[in-house]
Amino acid sequence: MRRLVVAVDGGSARHTNSTWNGVTAVRLMARLVFLPIADQVTSGTYLLYDGACGTGGMLTVAEETLQRLAQERNIEVATHLYGQEINAETYAIAKADLQCVYSPAAS
Repeated sequence: MRRLVVAVDGGSARHTNSTWNGVTAVRLMARLVFLPIADQVTSGTYLLYDGACGTGGMLTVAEETLQRLAQERNIEVATHLYGQEINAETYAIAKADLQCVYSPAAS
């Protein structure tokens, strides 16, 4: 697993063990989703869906990954995030976080 993290992290083995955390795992998963299809990504609108979104962290990291990939390839993509969560409290956290991140005042 450490080798995979180092490879995805750009080959930097420095502090790999100390920086491995949940965010690193989510970034790794997002890269594993998008990198194999990177050549198929074209300008347009993409819908990102998470059927068990929790607090929405995977959705926002997936969006960041897709936007970064598009920027590297000089294409424009728009994204729409869709998530559902059975736990009302967790869903409320996700909704509040997304409203803070994507509110006009945050821009």
